[in-house]
Amino acid sequence: MLCEFAPADAVLCDDYVGESFEFFKIARRSSGYSRQDDTLVAWVNDARDEQRRRAVLRYLVRAPRGRSLASRLRSGDLPEWIREVLNGSDDQHLLRDLDSDERKRIIGELDPKRLVVIPPPPPPSPPKSPVLEQVYKWWTDNRISERQRYAGSVFPNGFRHQDLGKGSGSGRDGIDRLAWFTMFALACYQSFGRTQDGQHRRFIEHGMNAGWWAELARPIADDDRPWRDRLRQWTSPSPDERRKLPGQEHIRWKRTLVDLYAIARGLEDFVLLLREFPRFVDENDHVLLNQVLVPESKLAQELGIQNAPPIDRTLGIGANWLMRELICNGVYDSDQAPLIERYCWMPSKRVRVLLRALGADVTDSAVSERIYDFVVAELDDSRARFYGDYDLPLQIITRSDYRGLLEQWFRESGKDFPDFREDMDSGDHA
Repeated sequence: MLCEFAPADAVLCDDYVGESFEFFKIARRSSGYSRQDDTLVAWVNDARDEQRRRAVLRYLVRAPRGRSLASRLRSGDLPEWIREVLNGSDDQHLLRDLDSDERKRIIGELDPKRLVVIPPPPPPSPPKSPVLEQVYKWWTDNRISERQRYAGSVFPNGFRHQDLGKGSGSGRDGIDRLAWFTMFALACYQSFGRTQDGQHRRFIEHGMNAGWWAELARPIADDDRPWRDRLRQWTSPSPDERRKLPGQEHIRWKRTLVDLYAIARGLEDFVLLLREFPRFVDENDHVLLNQVLVPESKLAQELGIQNAPPIDRTLGIGANWLMRELICNGVYDSDQAPLIERYCWMPSKRVRVLLRALGADVTDSAVSERIYDFVVAELDDSRARFYGDYDLPLQIITRSDYRGLLEQWFRESGKDFPDFREDMDSGDHA
């Protein structure tokens, strides 16, 4: 999709085939090169013919990194040709490759306040899964507000996803430890049952405000004093010390101190594993995400990682949450994201209950990949990504706020509504 609107001097010569192409990929990876949004914005501004402009619009709604590029375009000066599309003054020529939902996405991403008259689409063929079809339509209409609400409830105040991109593109050096430590901790907390995202955020914000969260994020080396301080304070019988602690609702988070220690101890190695993961998937068959997060994995051995503790059980299903959020927030580029989108579907209990009711087999290993295959088969490859948000619509629609709506869709489709029980009343990720 990028090649369709990239300038000629940015596209690799067709003479690179076989071993020469493999050598090019190694050289590009070793240099840490990746296309940044500024480069793509320049390409969009330089798109002067109809073919390239139509390719830009397809990229914005179909590529995993399309939303990030749309955000950059929206925050700057939109090219005049995009303004014409938003005004509806190009007679829809540039939009003819897009279906109705994709056209709405263009408007919502680039200028949600602007009204564009779009001719009605042809009658759609009956969907394979009416319930998933309804989820897709609901997400099309509500994704911007829902995504913003979700991000506000999950990430602590002041957290910046762009800090995750600091440091070498493929190495350990120069990473923002506080940003990555927070991201891994949030992934760890996704395995908690009967909790809500806001509780994770409040615990971390308490630590940030008290100063000890940043201390835990520092390199451990030979100084584990901040960790001993946490143990002493959290187990202190002194009423004065107990008043400094978060309330009893945070007891479960305090019990993860060993998990947080493991994350801090091998943080640079874990970041390197994640940065090299797309390449590893591209070069190997049947890769399981949890098998990569251990020091004896093939990828860890290739990278010379020996002393990092295993974190496959520390993260649990949070590893899938982590992959999704890294893609959604532009940490992986447009070449990498398609390689790893199978791993972005967090198999929370609520989502497994929903999909089993729709006929999915989500009871065995590699559940994220099974969810991906099922959704693709039921919706189709382009819509199954839910505009690059992957499993997030399924996580949100199965919460208690939308139980009535989901129950209506099941009733209209003639299917029995599944028994979520108390899971519908919380942010349960067990």
